[in-house]
Amino acid sequence: MKAEMSRAAVSDLYTLDEVNIESDAALMERYRFEIPVLCIDGVEAFRHRLRMDEFRLRVNALVGGQSDES
Repeated sequence: MKAEMSRAAVSDLYTLDEVNIESDAALMERYRFEIPVLCIDGVEAFRHRLRMDEFRLRVNALVGGQSDES
């Protein structure tokens, strides 16, 4: 997931906070079989995998920009 996020070339538009769910019992219970999960502003956005283009579109939409598909 992180590799696809990097390929999206929008890292200057967001801050990634990684959380190890194994250190939090509630998160472990919730996401045990769903790793990795990406939440954006506290809302689950991607589960298991993401595609670079989908991630780029989502980030650009959140910051009010236009996606660059070139």
